[in-house]
Amino acid sequence: MTGSTSLYVGEMEAFEIDRDNIIPESVLSRLSSSGLFGPYTGAESAVKILESVRALARRSVGLASVVLINMSVQFLVYHVLGYKETPLLQRILDHGISAVSLTEKGGGTDLARNITVAAEESGGEYCLRGEKVFTSNGLYADYFLVLALDKGEPGLFVSDDRKSMEIEALDLSSFRGAGIARVVYNCARAVKITESKAMKTVLQAINLGRLGYTAIGIGIAEGSLEDALEYTRERKVFERPLIDYQGIQWMLADTYSRLETVKALYRQALQGLPSINPVQAAVLKNEAARLAQEAAWVNIQVHGGRGLEHHSRPERLYRDARALDIGEGAREILKSFIASSLARNPGLATM
Repeated sequence: MTGSTSLYVGEMEAFEIDRDNIIPESVLSRLSSSGLFGPYTGAESAVKILESVRALARRSVGLASVVLINMSVQFLVYHVLGYKETPLLQRILDHGISAVSLTEKGGGTDLARNITVAAEESGGEYCLRGEKVFTSNGLYADYFLVLALDKGEPGLFVSDDRKSMEIEALDLSSFRGAGIARVVYNCARAVKITESKAMKTVLQAINLGRLGYTAIGIGIAEGSLEDALEYTRERKVFERPLIDYQGIQWMLADTYSRLETVKALYRQALQGLPSINPVQAAVLKNEAARLAQEAAWVNIQVHGGRGLEHHSRPERLYRDARALDIGEGAREILKSFIASSLARNPGLATM
């Protein structure tokens, strides 16, 4: 699972996914055949899939996101909820693609206070009504994990009733092809999978998502450095390869040094799965985002004007890197969380 990205997507496929903002069924089928959508059997599966997310992000962050979001739902079902043997949850672990449908208008950071989607119980099942925005994997999903109000209290629900949903692709500038959608639930049949503390459950899944965004950030940096090295070795300026110039060498060396540092901390975090230290996840996510942005900038800089061509690899990765400061917790919110954790436990600074 952790081999070259050529196993999953070539440059032309990545270009077309970004340009068209959709992943062809043939590519999704190939990922499924590689075992990236199941079966999920525990922490070892999580590690392998996260490493595949990192590899995919070197060319197509949209593809990497689809795999990550699906695994986040599987992780939640298997580890956080203590896997219940019901046919629907078994299918989520075995095969298919799951979507995460949490955010609503005005939501984002203040997620809990902006829930308006309602779940009405009827005959042992629930009927979901309302609208969600930024539903990850919405275009491709077989199963939808939905945060909704049950008699005024937040709960998590799973629905596979696509015929009772209106699904509209969002045309975003980054994570293109990730299937991010606006979804309207028109009495979609659903099963409730939490009885209490739904927001705490969501936060545990988000902590895994932050490790996933770390994997994506590392992948963007690796892809940017790979692209920059290839170009600077081939491109000649004043009859010398661009990489022979000291200024270029220092830019590449700085990128590699930061990349190796973040990768070492990331691998340490993977060894602890399924347990996740929330402070460590926040730190890693912020540092991987900064690394990705710096590496993508270096790649564009060495490419010059060619790096600004729409949907080219340098331009794609640059756009995608910027979104890492927003998804799974904005950079500033995570900084506040890290600082408040230090205030409560000063010993963290010397651990």
